[in-house]
Amino acid sequence: MTNEAHNYFLVSLTENLQHQVKQLKTGLNRPFAAKVEVTKLVYFEFYHALDVARFRLKELEEMYSDEDKRVLIDAANEDWIDLYDALPVDANLPKNL
Repeated sequence: MTNEAHNYFLVSLTENLQHQVKQLKTGLNRPFAAKVEVTKLVYFEFYHALDVARFRLKELEEMYSDEDKRVLIDAANEDWIDLYDALPVDANLPKNL
């Protein structure tokens, strides 16, 4: 997720993407996210194996610069539109990971 200026990136792992994005958009239970106004879902990845998702999260957090993240987002969403409303209904990871 990012803010309107696209100068802050939040990378995280969740089992319920729609719920987490809604919380971030409204600032509920996420005072830091509300402070930096992280409101746009511009990129996401799904994994069915929790260990793979954790590895990818660590990779994105530690190995990618903000510029690398911009390139990744541009490749998948060149207009940086908010993808929240386009999420599939079943955009949640299986609970039995």
